Amino acid sequence: MNFFKKNIGIVFIIIFAILASLPLFHSGFYPMHDDEQIARLFDLNQALITGQFPPRIAPNLGFGYGYPFFNFYPSFAYYVGEIFHLIGFGYILSTKLMLFTGFLLAAYFIYLLSKEFFGKSGGIIAAAAYTFAPYRAVDIYVRGAYAEFFSFVFLPLIFWSTYKLEKTNKSTFIVPVALSVGFLILSHNLIALMSMPFIAIWLAYLLLRSSDRGKFFLRSAVGFILGFGLSAFFWLPSYLEMNYTLVRILTSELANYNLHFVCIHQLFNSAWGYGGSIPDCHDGLSFEVGKVHLAASALAIILVGIYSFKKKIDAKHLIILLFFGMLAASMFLTTRESKIIWDALPPLWYVQFPWRFLAFSTLFSSIIAGSIVLFFKGRNARLTITVFLVAAFILFNISDFKPEKFINASDNDYTNIQKIRWDTSSLAYEYVPGKIKTKKSKDNTTVVDITKNEIKSSPYQVIEGEIAVNVVEDLPQEKIFYVSSKSGGVLRLSSFAFPGWEVLIDNKKISYTANNKLLLIDIVIPEGQHTVRSEFRNTPVRTVSNFISIISVIGVCFAGILNRRQIYEKT
Repeated sequence: MNFFKKNIGIVFIIIFAILASLPLFHSGFYPMHDDEQIARLFDLNQALITGQFPPRIAPNLGFGYGYPFFNFYPSFAYYVGEIFHLIGFGYILSTKLMLFTGFLLAAYFIYLLSKEFFGKSGGIIAAAAYTFAPYRAVDIYVRGAYAEFFSFVFLPLIFWSTYKLEKTNKSTFIVPVALSVGFLILSHNLIALMSMPFIAIWLAYLLLRSSDRGKFFLRSAVGFILGFGLSAFFWLPSYLEMNYTLVRILTSELANYNLHFVCIHQLFNSAWGYGGSIPDCHDGLSFEVGKVHLAASALAIILVGIYSFKKKIDAKHLIILLFFGMLAASMFLTTRESKIIWDALPPLWYVQFPWRFLAFSTLFSSIIAGSIVLFFKGRNARLTITVFLVAAFILFNISDFKPEKFINASDNDYTNIQKIRWDTSSLAYEYVPGKIKTKKSKDNTTVVDITKNEIKSSPYQVIEGEIAVNVVEDLPQEKIFYVSSKSGGVLRLSSFAFPGWEVLIDNKKISYTANNKLLLIDIVIPEGQHTVRSEFRNTPVRTVSNFISIISVIGVCFAGILNRRQIYEKT
């Protein structure tokens, strides 16, 4: 019984995670908007086992032509799935276990954060609210936005670790700050970008209340620098090499932010559905913050107001007001009324969907909900309000936590290479070379000008001349051929000519061209017998970013060892 009382928060967190993810463990799988998830996990596995680290090229996505998916897309969630796959689980089950882990960790970290302010009961309420927020169900069961889903894990961890850094005045929490920042960027770089204003406000508050502002500023700066450094291998190339891709289609066509503002009433009442986002107030999916979430937040503010007439507002009440202000700001940024801000800040355009700010509305409303226990005195009163709110969050929202339907599918249905190279690749292709030949679809959107019979079926094509080719190596990042030709010719490699590819003939680097509609590498082969090698090497940007990440890993390890040594010496 004592063990149960001591760990009651953990028990509830496990229950919440099980309830929210239970439909996932139905046999087979389910449809979603972004139906590439298992293929991405499969390609990550293929990239790793062929020696890429960090992975840059997805072997089969991008029509099989060396799609630099992992150079641009945040893939932390797939690394978690890969851990389960390496243990021995299949791809579908590994994906489901990854999602369960996301629910579990997100609930745990918001519990830690809210417990600091409002005690265990407040932490349990916040964990229930965070787990069963409507937008969490949208991410998993409607959109299939697994990367964004995993960002929910690290948002509360950043707030908690920086709070502990200020509260304890100990450098021990530099490592959690660094890890939370780094992992948030690797989970979803756009959510990380969107979070910076809110985190800056939070850090400013902590700095103002700190008893040693100099130390707090320095230690938090070190934590954030290490966090940015840990993830530099991803975000630096992603940002600096984006112009080489077709990613502009995201912000100029269907994912233009102007098309996806939320109508104000949708934040309060929005019908549940499995459709898409459209440029009016009749979207096919829900944009509710959550009726119970908003009611609890409003109640908390009313109670703070009542309390302020009786007594002086203390630090905990200031925290409630601060999070309420950020809740209001995050909700405002989803609406067309905020268009002037979106128009003035071009970096926001890459966010694509203003309703992504619901991630922060979910975070802040959940924390505020946990604060209500502060205003109830006595054990029985707090227990009653805790049970009532937890039950309300579950009962009002759990019906949304299920797929539209289930599909009787196996791993092979999602990892079939030919299917990935055509069906799955046709869903998203924004990281193909920017100057690739395109055409307009029947919906008047930009698509790659490719037909099914043009997807990769061989590692090479002979374009000109008579060339005998013996394939020695055909890896995503390296191709080796023995070629023989009496009069020379042109050999086309089945690889997009993305920056980083180098070609050597008989160990001598040569120039190549890519003057074809798919921008594949064309090599002039001289007569005679030769060894042709193509390698996907690091550009200067990738080399520097990898080095920064290595140094940052060393820095985090050093900080961790130093902290353990200090703790040991004190004991």
